[in-house]
Amino acid sequence: MASLIKLRRDTAANWTSVNPTLASGEPGLETDTLKIKYGNGSTAWNSLSYSGGVSTYALPTASTGILGGVKVDGSSITINAGVISATGGGGGGSGSVNTGVANSLAFYPGNTNAVDDAAGLSWDSTNNVFTVSATTILQQSTEVLNTKLGATGIVTHDFSTGAIWYHAGVVAGFTANFTNIPTTNNRATVVTIIITQGATAFLPSAIQINGSAQVISWLGGSAPSGNSTKTDFVSFTILRFNSTWIVTGSLSTYG
Repeated sequence: MASLIKLRRDTAANWTSVNPTLASGEPGLETDTLKIKYGNGSTAWNSLSYSGGVSTYALPTASTGILGGVKVDGSSITINAGVISATGGGGGGSGSVNTGVANSLAFYPGNTNAVDDAAGLSWDSTNNVFTVSATTILQQSTEVLNTKLGATGIVTHDFSTGAIWYHAGVVAGFTANFTNIPTTNNRATVVTIIITQGATAFLPSAIQINGSAQVISWLGGSAPSGNSTKTDFVSFTILRFNSTWIVTGSLSTYG
């Protein structure tokens, strides 16, 4: 007659709660996880490792002198005087992330493993301004073209959406109100209004900056007239100097 052999068994929670010491070679089965531990006659259950499995390991929080997990969530983490260093690993080589300059952008320089601040590049997240204080080389570039149908009275031209506006169906002279123009001193901003003229031509007769009326210094000394059935490009250069505005205007006609 065959003999029935049963292992010592219980749920994982009960094993943990009782925390018995198994005899040397005695197995203990968790009935809900099917994991097994073998006793050695001296170590309590909770300190034994599971047989044939991978022991769990709680990754410590990284700090000075401790290699561990680092959570990046916008909070500052300072390790070893502001430098987090790593050697070896899957990527090979070694690298470091250094404390950077506020609002600067980081880049990965060629032939190195260091992430450094990109000299001449900065980002102002409050005003949504990207600044390049260095020579810029572009292979291609494009600008956003805003479109407006008709124009009369005060027409808002939001600089945050682009600096070029295409008008069709203009039926009267109008005031162009340029909004969200940066107010930083010592800056020059160029905006352009393109108008497809009908039998009677109309141009912006006045401009505002953020709702405040401005004086236009026109090329040639006087305000130009539009050209019927043509396409007129009206360009304004807006200078911000000593907390005041200087505006120049010019007209180019095509067609």
